[in-house]
Amino acid sequence: MASTPATCYAYTKSYSDAKSDIVLILHISGSTGHPKPIFNNHAAINRVDMDRFIPEVEGRTVASSFLFEGPLYNGSPFFHLSGVIVSCISMFFGTTPVIPPPDEPVTPKVARDIASSIQSRRPLAPSTGNWIATNLPATHLYQVYGSTEAYMMPLLVPPKSHWSYIEFHPLLMPQFEPLSSDNAEWQSRDLFSHCTDSGSSHLWKFESRMDDILILNNALKVNPLHIEIPLVGQPQLKGAMVFGAGHERCGILLESRDGTPLAGSEKERFVDSVWPDVQKANRGVPEHARVHRDLVVVADPKRPLPRSVKMGVIRSLGTKLYGKEIEGVYLSQ
Repeated sequence: MASTPATCYAYTKSYSDAKSDIVLILHISGSTGHPKPIFNNHAAINRVDMDRFIPEVEGRTVASSFLFEGPLYNGSPFFHLSGVIVSCISMFFGTTPVIPPPDEPVTPKVARDIASSIQSRRPLAPSTGNWIATNLPATHLYQVYGSTEAYMMPLLVPPKSHWSYIEFHPLLMPQFEPLSSDNAEWQSRDLFSHCTDSGSSHLWKFESRMDDILILNNALKVNPLHIEIPLVGQPQLKGAMVFGAGHERCGILLESRDGTPLAGSEKERFVDSVWPDVQKANRGVPEHARVHRDLVVVADPKRPLPRSVKMGVIRSLGTKLYGKEIEGVYLSQ
């Protein structure tokens, strides 16, 4: 906080006069490229306050209702929309935000003691989500969906057994259409799959962004998140990025967690140590989407993979940063 005194700024405008005034500039997370500024006026900020008017659905829970019950543990940075929303909620609804130390992760004990609900704003590794659902019976884990431009969508909380799915509020009910490159309408560029479980046809799972999809030279498509997400939490990995666009087979870039430069036999031992987890992830994808042991690049600690504010790898920038090494493993075949 600034220690110098500030002069009084008298703000006397009514909402109708001020609703179009810019009050805040955020930027998109940069998950697929460089962040772009999003200008928020008072009407946009008021979108948070309007969540109180989302109609209740009999026998169900509106996802945003947990935000109105304090105290509210905030695990998001305040330069990101989710952190800003927590600040706004404290003003609009009087809840108390709890801000944790920035460099200490939440331990299972803390999560067990404080959390009655956990919102996930990016896909979780199945092992992580299943652990929460199994070991924290009093905690309801669910996925939320939104954007810096539109804020959080009106959602319902799905059953605990389907924590990785999204259920849109009947008030919204977006129309899902098969992916088509011929559609001239604006697209969110988010890809979802329909839940096929009996009685759960109203649930949808976020799969990836259109920007993430890799197209091989045989026109087959690969969703790299199906390999990358299961590797989240692998103790020796800081990050992983599948590559293969324009080639016949997929490879993977592995980033060591300890940041020690690896060469020769050390690099081979590192790859060998994580490869069983890669093979396990491979078993969950079609054959054409599997990554191959002879197409592995190990990241240089001096060139860390570019990340968004959500700490996800920015694929376009990572591919550019390691373009020479990626092409090198293909040329060596």
